[in-house]
Amino acid sequence: MSNNPSSGSKKQQFDKIVGRLSTMVSRIYGGYLTYVPINDLSKGFRSRYELQLNKSRWSIVDEKDLYCSINYNGEVCGACRIRLDRPLSHKEIAQLHTTIQLTISSALASLRKIDSLKEIESQLETALNHSVDWSLFDQHSVGHWQNYDFNISVQDGESTELNLSCLIFSADDSTGRKVALEIHNFSDRFAFVSSNDIDPRCLENPQRIYELGRISLLVPEILDLSNDQQCGILEYLASLPGREGPTILVVTQRPMQELKSNPQMVPQLLKRLSSSIIVASSTLNLSQTTQVARSFVQATKIDQRPPQESLI
Repeated sequence: MSNNPSSGSKKQQFDKIVGRLSTMVSRIYGGYLTYVPINDLSKGFRSRYELQLNKSRWSIVDEKDLYCSINYNGEVCGACRIRLDRPLSHKEIAQLHTTIQLTISSALASLRKIDSLKEIESQLETALNHSVDWSLFDQHSVGHWQNYDFNISVQDGESTELNLSCLIFSADDSTGRKVALEIHNFSDRFAFVSSNDIDPRCLENPQRIYELGRISLLVPEILDLSNDQQCGILEYLASLPGREGPTILVVTQRPMQELKSNPQMVPQLLKRLSSSIIVASSTLNLSQTTQVARSFVQATKIDQRPPQESLI
């Protein structure tokens, strides 16, 4: 436990977050959820589940008793135990894992930086109320959620080895998905999905984009979007005071001049993307696109190094 005088109150707020997650689990699935800090995991538990925890995998005691690890900045910081009233399908487990991981890791990031109870509760409410609307993805007959784990070395004055997880909805391992993984390699703050895998209604309505919560959009080819989808993104971007909310990253192999003159392209959207976010034009291979994506993430000034202060 840190000597920081606010660490006790932070622990209380974190307990509230876990309590609300447990309420949500109970309401949706039945049963309950408890959070176990890494320091409180017994030797027997760790020896039995260490492999699964380190790989961010679910460990199933039986079909109604699940454990999942919680990662923050590449480190396992604890585990959640979910005791259910009924067995879950693989899809339900993936959805539950995503909600828990994103909510708790978001809470950890907030608690490290924010002492205000009001701000903490506000961020929690946002995480829960604007979490992924899974019904948006249920419309697709193909595709599934997968959690990828990988290591990446970051050269920033010194070599730092990170172990990160990436959630992605994909129908295959095409280049677009690989690009998403490469982008996520450089940032544990975002999970990326391809716009091709999202129900079109989601992009046509700016409010629907908000419902994606922390999951950001990777648009492998902007011209693949309909006029209504492009306008939905444009309205969403226009409503943001800054770069708050989901990130929209466009990677296109079309030359900029072709985009500007193409009747399928909404000119205002192209201007907004070019000036405030990113359009990677010309014929980029995976390696080149990765470099562009990394430059974009660096520009957002995301700190990859885990804070030294212990949270809980």
